[in-house]
Amino acid sequence: MAKITGSKREESQVRTLKEILKQRAKEAAKILEDDALEELVDVIRFKISNEVYAVRDKYVREVYPYLQPTKVPCAPPFILGILNVRGAFVSVVDLGLILGLEKSELKKEGFILLLSNETMEFGVMVDEIEGEMKIPKKSVQAIPEGLNVLTKDLIEGVTVDGLIMLDGKRLLEDSKIVVREEV
Repeated sequence: MAKITGSKREESQVRTLKEILKQRAKEAAKILEDDALEELVDVIRFKISNEVYAVRDKYVREVYPYLQPTKVPCAPPFILGILNVRGAFVSVVDLGLILGLEKSELKKEGFILLLSNETMEFGVMVDEIEGEMKIPKKSVQAIPEGLNVLTKDLIEGVTVDGLIMLDGKRLLEDSKIVVREEV
C-alpha cells in the first residue's frame, strides 16, 4: 500500500471537497426546483372594514373606482343597488354584510370588484384594493374555529398572515346572494 504524500493528500482532499460541494449544489438545486413547481394561485387582494380578503383573479372580471349604484326598491339590505356596465345592469352587493361585518359606508374612494363566471355576475363594494399577487396554494389553511358560521361556506381558507381567501365560485353560486324575486 502506497503512502499518500503531501501533494496526493491535498489532491484527495480537494477531490473530496469538490464532491461535497457538488452534492450540496444538487440538493440546493432540488430545493429551488421544488419551490418552482409549487402551485401558485393568482388573487386580487382587497380590504373591507379593516379585514384583508382575496379572491382568485379568474372570478374578477374588472375593477371599477367607486360608482354610486342606483337603489332598488324592496331589495334585501345587502344589495346596494344596480349599475349600468356597458349596457348591462349589474347588482352591487355589500359583501361585508354577507360576511357578518357591519354595514359598509359607501365611500367615494372605494372600489367595485365585478365578479363573474359563466352564469352569474355582480359587483362587490370594497374599501381598498391592495393589488394582484400570487400566493402558494399550500399556504391557504383550513378555516379556524370560531369564524362566523353563516359565511364558512364562502371562505376557501386563511393564510398564515391572516389573508382570508374567499371562494369565488361559491360566492357566485350562493343562494343567499342570488335574489330571484318579483314584486
